[in-house]
Amino acid sequence: IAPVLAPPPGAGDFGASWRSMIATFGRAVGREAKAAEVIAGVEAQFEGIRRAHPDWKEKTAVVAMPEGPLILTRSDVRTDVIAALGFDLPEAAQHLDRGGFFYRLDRELTAPLEADVVIWLDLGGGVEAVRRHPLRATMRAPREGREIVADPDLSAALSYASALSLDYALERLVPLLEQAADGDPETRVTPSEEAGLWR
Repeated sequence: IAPVLAPPPGAGDFGASWRSMIATFGRAVGREAKAAEVIAGVEAQFEGIRRAHPDWKEKTAVVAMPEGPLILTRSDVRTDVIAALGFDLPEAAQHLDRGGFFYRLDRELTAPLEADVVIWLDLGGGVEAVRRHPLRATMRAPREGREIVADPDLSAALSYASALSLDYALERLVPLLEQAADGDPETRVTPSEEAGLWR
């Protein structure tokens, strides 16, 4: 229905970084200099957030989808955004990365979800599957209130990873990360509480 641009070589579904997407769009419309300017602006925004939260570089975060659950790997643009804020995947989740953008996690395997912050993407179907996880009570993030539910708007903004959607995503996400990663299990993460995931 419209002209499309394929992912860059080596990048599969959701695998093109926000930088490469903006650069590609700039080349496609003959505005490479403007694209470089936009990229520099977004990078400066990320740098400013990292400077304001130096402790995040010592913490881990996982982006996941409730059904499965599905762990998003380093090849996924949403995990790339979280990494740009300073977080890293926990080691157990890193070992799952076999080239695709997600890994379907067996219910018995919880180590990849043992992160300082777990971000659940609600793509419109809610997070009831998270509440029903049979081993949920054994995981640290739920017990310590370190889960974030990204509602459909925030989930979409992270998934699009455009210059405009990233601005919106960071405005919404950073305060939630501050709540979830402050080290105090009594700090309530608002959307998680509203979704019924609070302890």
